[in-house]
Amino acid sequence: QNSIAYFINKVQCSDIGQYVCLAEEDNGDIKERKIDLTIYDRCPVQLCKGESTSRIISAALGETVTVSVCLVSFESVSWIRQRDSKRIVVTMSRDPTSKVLQYANITIFQIQESDYYVHKIGFRNIYDTLFYDLTLIYEDVRPVKTSPIPEQSTLEEKKVTIKGDQQLQTSTPMQQPQRQQQQHQQQQQEESTSSEKTNFLMITLPIV
Repeated sequence: QNSIAYFINKVQCSDIGQYVCLAEEDNGDIKERKIDLTIYDRCPVQLCKGESTSRIISAALGETVTVSVCLVSFESVSWIRQRDSKRIVVTMSRDPTSKVLQYANITIFQIQESDYYVHKIGFRNIYDTLFYDLTLIYEDVRPVKTSPIPEQSTLEEKKVTIKGDQQLQTSTPMQQPQRQQQQHQQQQQEESTSSEKTNFLMITLPIV
């Protein structure tokens, strides 16, 4: 039976947390085992590995937001309420798979203009206090007004002047060959009429 040993020299409070061991068997299956490392000697509350010390979130007026923060502490952790945090509620819970992992759910109800600043949320156990910065920035959720695009005809209209007593007509590119044929026939008719005309010269001679 194979085994893997993980050694930590000079264990400190920063080493407290939950460690996950993954083992791959010959058939390809993965087995997971979680192990808590606990120190009982005056360790303050800390953030979980990978958890940032601050967060920036955008929210609109009247909105309610909730942020979850992962904490490490064997002892119970409480929230330090601020005087100006009437609409802020923090609920604490423990991870059911760990003795040292705890979660703080920070909820800000019905955000107002005065809430857009850096909120310092304090967490403490019996040994020390940890401050977490939560920054609210304004988010404009008003819909953007757009003007409707006017519909354009797929066929462009062109004006054509017809000689004679006919009225002004319009035609489209699809009617263009028919219009050209009509103009050609009219031109031939005018030429034919022109050729049939004869000029007469009248000469009057006196009779002697």
